[in-house]
Amino acid sequence: MIATIGEALIDFIPVDMPDGSRVFAPRPGGSPYNTAIACGRLKQPVLFLARLSTDFFGTDLIANLKKNNVDSSYVHLASDPTTLAFVRTSPSGDAEYAFFANDSADRLIRRPDLPADLPRELTCIQCGSISTQMEPCGTTIEEYVFERAEKVVVAYDPNIRVSLISDDDAHRKRVLRFMSISGLVKVSDVDLEWLFPGTSRESAMEEIAALGVPIVVVTAGADGATARNRNGSVHVPAERPPGGINDTVGAGDSFHGALLTWLDRNGYMSKESLATLDAETIERSLRFAAKAAAITCSRAGAEPPTDNEIDL
Repeated sequence: MIATIGEALIDFIPVDMPDGSRVFAPRPGGSPYNTAIACGRLKQPVLFLARLSTDFFGTDLIANLKKNNVDSSYVHLASDPTTLAFVRTSPSGDAEYAFFANDSADRLIRRPDLPADLPRELTCIQCGSISTQMEPCGTTIEEYVFERAEKVVVAYDPNIRVSLISDDDAHRKRVLRFMSISGLVKVSDVDLEWLFPGTSRESAMEEIAALGVPIVVVTAGADGATARNRNGSVHVPAERPPGGINDTVGAGDSFHGALLTWLDRNGYMSKESLATLDAETIERSLRFAAKAAAITCSRAGAEPPTDNEIDL
């Protein structure tokens, strides 16, 4: 079983109307939320740890978890509003975000909002993204995850959103702390540039591995994905989205959810197993995750594939 912890929000996706105008349509989102949905759609046992609003956006977020096989019984409900994020595609093809998160329900998560006990069958906690970049949620999640890092694999995705970081140096230190207790780090090439400016991708991966991380996975959009553990590095090309790219929203989260699902179902969700995976096994896991990301890119918003759409 996998748990994801952090933000759940509403992404407003641009939609072109027949009259030539553009509107923004609401879609469920948030990196750990999307990752949980990606796992749930693949029938991977998964639960979501969060503080969500009782407003109608929050109600929709809860309903979507249940519809997609995600255990929402650990979610704490509050009257504060839901975080909103407006999304557009940059000229380079990447997603750009404008966040509205002041005093929102997920940003205000504190220790009493999180369960003291989790299921015995839990093997992994996935975390990162904007919920670790703001306060008080960042400190709350850091303390909660660190206390459990000896019992389960921590899967960390920094998912940097520069506009939300008030102190770059302080957050770099937090990112490195999270990495140091992680069993798997999934990081984008854009995040690496922010974390290790002027450093090559290979050198940055070596620096992360030197923190004691059993396996490091770097996603690079159209350039595919690379994983590194003690047995060496494996690269797989990006899959071609069926019908072409619609947008890239949630692609990295779908990749991460599919990767964790594949590893857990095949019995590799431990630090020792991740550190010693052979090249063939790593390649199979990356290709599965890349296929999930490609299908997501073919759709508007974060809409990962179901188990009927992708071979396990």
